Amino acid sequence: MADTLNIVLRNESPAAQLYAHITGSDDKGIVIMSADGKTPYRPTSPSDTLQPLGADCAIPLGGTGGSRTVAIPRISGGRIWFCKDKPLSFFVNPGPALVEPSATNPAAG
Repeated sequence: MADTLNIVLRNESPAAQLYAHITGSDDKGIVIMSADGKTPYRPTSPSDTLQPLGADCAIPLGGTGGSRTVAIPRISGGRIWFCKDKPLSFFVNPGPALVEPSATNPAAG
């Protein structure tokens, strides 16, 4: 079995820039793919709530027609998030626990 799932993410929206964020977990904890789409980032537990990730985890796909191939390691509860024009904001709480953007709160993006 392969160690990664290689997929192509393509911007078929009218957005001038589309970003992807890939999140999940494995036996070591939280996994967020770095901006290169190949390197897993594992945030450490902060001492306070709502701390920035500490790494660039926005994968730029480019404008309409742009694409990137990403290599996702074995994770569970995986999600791929897309955002037009600017990256989403993710935070970390003690644990570590990932604080995900709210789809119902545009200001939290």
